[in-house]
Amino acid sequence: MKVTRTRGPSDRARREAVRVQIQEEIQRHVNHGLHLWKGCTLRQTFLADVKRAVEQSRTRPILLLGPPGWGKSTIMAAVAQLAPSWLPGAVKVLVHFIGVTGESRNIRLVLQSLCVQLAEAYCPHTQLSESLPQLINEFHSLLGLVGAERLLVVLLDGLDELSEEHGADLSWISTPLPPNVHLFLSATTDSPCTQTLQSARPTVLSLPPLSPDDITAALKTKLWTDQRRLQEQQWHLLVQACLGCPCPLYLATAYSESKLWTSYSPQASLSLPASLEGLYLSMLARLERELGKQLVKRVASLICISRWGVTEQELMDLLAKDEKVLQEVTSCHSSSSHPRIPYVLWARLKRNLGCHLTEVRTDGTWVYRWTHSKLTQVCIKHYLKTDDSRMALHADYADYYRAKSQHADIFQPLAWTLDEEGEGMTKSYRFNLRKLRGLPFHLVHSGQILPLLSECMFNYEFLLHKAWGLSVLDIEEDLNKAVLPDKELEDVKVLLGALEMSRAVLLQDPCQLASQLVGRLGKMIIEDRPVAKG
Repeated sequence: MKVTRTRGPSDRARREAVRVQIQEEIQRHVNHGLHLWKGCTLRQTFLADVKRAVEQSRTRPILLLGPPGWGKSTIMAAVAQLAPSWLPGAVKVLVHFIGVTGESRNIRLVLQSLCVQLAEAYCPHTQLSESLPQLINEFHSLLGLVGAERLLVVLLDGLDELSEEHGADLSWISTPLPPNVHLFLSATTDSPCTQTLQSARPTVLSLPPLSPDDITAALKTKLWTDQRRLQEQQWHLLVQACLGCPCPLYLATAYSESKLWTSYSPQASLSLPASLEGLYLSMLARLERELGKQLVKRVASLICISRWGVTEQELMDLLAKDEKVLQEVTSCHSSSSHPRIPYVLWARLKRNLGCHLTEVRTDGTWVYRWTHSKLTQVCIKHYLKTDDSRMALHADYADYYRAKSQHADIFQPLAWTLDEEGEGMTKSYRFNLRKLRGLPFHLVHSGQILPLLSECMFNYEFLLHKAWGLSVLDIEEDLNKAVLPDKELEDVKVLLGALEMSRAVLLQDPCQLASQLVGRLGKMIIEDRPVAKG
């Protein structure tokens, strides 16, 4: 986030930056829905069932369930486009695909985005809050303003993808819904959030498997679009495999693998595993043979363990820290006094991964993540089988953001000063959101609580930059993660309480952090008496 600091009673530049960021986030979800809608050619019969459910569900939310990869997001995108034609009169549609961006996984930011859109549509010039309890109240109040002259359809896709902040709280989803409001939700079958949503007594729709006609038509369309033809035996193998696992993600992945077949490929060498997990493992094994086992394993692991995705620069730097990857690469490529991974290897891997790898906007930059969460689950199960291996990777990320690396060219400041205008009147900063968000996350998940406290939670410079570049609410979320159930940290509780009491001031002007902390904790500072025992 870029913020220009000016002299004045409040930080208007920060508010404007937040407003712009929210609007950009909203547009990304709209664009993602349009992209999915363009490729929606399956399950037309099921969409008719969805239409009837939307027309009949007046006071209860609709919950769409299905296993991973069964096309829930595509159906949600179709509903977003078709709902205005299903309902009478004018219709306002709000759509949010959880996981499309990193910010979309935080329930507080999800509700903030929804409230902004509701206020613009039904109550302009409303001053909205930022904390979760207040946003929940404002969300329900804004829903009460929806009139019959302009119905509202809210679609929230992938609720099981919410991150750990606020415990992925879904208590704000309740029944009965206000008049003229339609709420459409989706989640993975048997996920914990699905059990939670049952308290709202939703109308449940379960996605059926693809029909044989859908499978045949989809494969023929893909072949026609790519101007390809398959040998008769190859076509039979592909169709039978898709019939055995009739879900859209398997179909798309199997077809992608079939693009590697040639007309002269021996039939005995061609196979497609019967399950989606087996298909992914087969793909990873092929990539390992082509580019190296250690390289593929490390890249896949870094993407899985990352917080909301990994930038290309982070990926290349972290690859260079792995001795096994370096040994594998240098055995095939000439080494130098400054060992690095040849960029061409990453470029080839990125190209070969194709549609399985997605580049999304997060933390003010572009990051790579797996297109579907199912591949994340497969990679973690295959490459990161133990808690120790996952914690070690989190520790590598934490060391990277702490600039504790063997390479001196890695520089991770809290912010960059971009320019100055006049005699100290204006300064522009670009905050290192990757570090401000990523360092606490990876320290927590690598079990490094003491560095978390000393370098983040009780480091004034870190707190100031995070409050200014993000929000004091983000600091509170970090502090809640640092509270361990098996060990009371009184100093953390005291700091959390002080920030909560100062929240209203710090949301207006984060640079009041020092005066607020001194005012709230002044007695302890004067007495030089720590709260924690020991």
